[in-house]
Amino acid sequence: MTGLFFGSFNPIHWGHLIVADIIRREYRLDKICFIPSLVSPFKSLTNTPTHRTNQKLLAQFQIKITLLELALAHWDKFKLLTIEKSLPVPSYTYHTLRVLRKNHRRYNKAGLIIGEDNLNYFNQWKASAWILNHYPIYIYKRQLNHLEQATSNSSKPGGDTITTSTPEIQTMIKKLQKTHPNAKLNFSAHMPLLPFSSTVIRSRLAAQKSIDHLVPQSVNNYIAHHNLYR
Repeated sequence: MTGLFFGSFNPIHWGHLIVADIIRREYRLDKICFIPSLVSPFKSLTNTPTHRTNQKLLAQFQIKITLLELALAHWDKFKLLTIEKSLPVPSYTYHTLRVLRKNHRRYNKAGLIIGEDNLNYFNQWKASAWILNHYPIYIYKRQLNHLEQATSNSSKPGGDTITTSTPEIQTMIKKLQKTHPNAKLNFSAHMPLLPFSSTVIRSRLAAQKSIDHLVPQSVNNYIAHHNLYR
């Protein structure tokens, strides 16, 4: 069984890697495939994409790919799939899964890795019922920064956080299970709360603050060398 880890990964950080490793071990998955999105449906473009816009998106996507390649280099159970680079935007998980099922049948036996913050609006996902009928879901607990702020007034990563309790998450799972009785929803209750956020990292970089210990050293070096997210 393969775990499919969709996300913006903008940029990849230690939280993504730790979550993937814990879920792979807990559910005895063979490997984890990281699938970066070109344009999230929930962060879609406000205007019709132009050639110039598309070129900018592809350039930004290439940066994410490079950082992912650096981060995953020493994880033999992790793999990078750049399939959404060639698919229409926005990047619907449903569309990507259908393409994978058609062209890469080895991924038919796979499960999706999602944060618990997705549970409340999972029914808004395109073809959510189809996804739940075809794929088990592995859910991990997230610690969200209030308004995803890195705290511009603090040199420490973190700040005020919003944490969903385990009973609350289980209630959300039961609610989703009620409307989708065939869904296989697995909650990783032993997942530690990880104080990592791509939004926080970008904010800290924009404020010229350190992101040491938030990302692998190779990723940190590349970002610094190319002056990214400034």
